[in-house]
Amino acid sequence: MKFDRCGDVKLYLVGSIVMYDGKPAKVTEARELGDNEFSIKLTYLVEGSHSFKVNTDDLLLQLEPPKLGYINAGGGAVYLHRDPVRYYKRGLSRENVRNKYFSNDSVSLIARDDYPSFRTAMDSVQHGLIVSCAFSCNFAVSKDSLFFKKRKVGKVSNGLATLSRKFMFLNAKLKESINANS
Repeated sequence: MKFDRCGDVKLYLVGSIVMYDGKPAKVTEARELGDNEFSIKLTYLVEGSHSFKVNTDDLLLQLEPPKLGYINAGGGAVYLHRDPVRYYKRGLSRENVRNKYFSNDSVSLIARDDYPSFRTAMDSVQHGLIVSCAFSCNFAVSKDSLFFKKRKVGKVSNGLATLSRKFMFLNAKLKESINANS
């Protein structure tokens, strides 16, 4: 995206989470370098990360927001999604992701793709340790249900997930998610 004014850079980017070099980073500051050139200050969303500056035309900078999905928080699986609001921020921010579990840490967890295996998720739910558990950014299980992006799409029994007939098109995606962390 080409910017004409520093005010636009601040409006669109400062305070939001964007991708840099394939990792989520928060934009904390914007400065004009001169002649329609601007720099932004980024901080990766991992503890101990230092801030660094890049130009807004850097090829490693992606202004599209990082992918969202399920996280395991608050004793269960929580689905984070960007709200379809008319808003000017390019990345993720409190204004377009309205969920009490939305934070730098939650976006970082999704980006790391750090989920328990399907078996571990099932065991945690079956033993009553938690109400539901995500085993990928798209799928979660509860005691007897399988969910895809907040929607009940099947059943879980005897440690096996079974899709409902009208959601069979998700079969390959489900198998991929189950096998990813095995």
